[in-house]
Amino acid sequence: MVHLVIHLHFLDEAFGGLVKKMKDKKVLNSIVIVSNDDLTLERKIRKYVEDAGKKL
Repeated sequence: MVHLVIHLHFLDEAFGGLVKKMKDKKVLNSIVIVSNDDLTLERKIRKYVEDAGKKL
């Protein structure tokens, strides 16, 4: 369980941080997300990007 929490925190920092750095919540238009192991990751990453975009 700890591994999953760290993993999700990393994704939040990575993709949310990308939105903050680029100051554009449309960064996902340029990124293709592929996960063969966890099919919920795309939805989670999109939420991180949305949340970061609301803080711009």
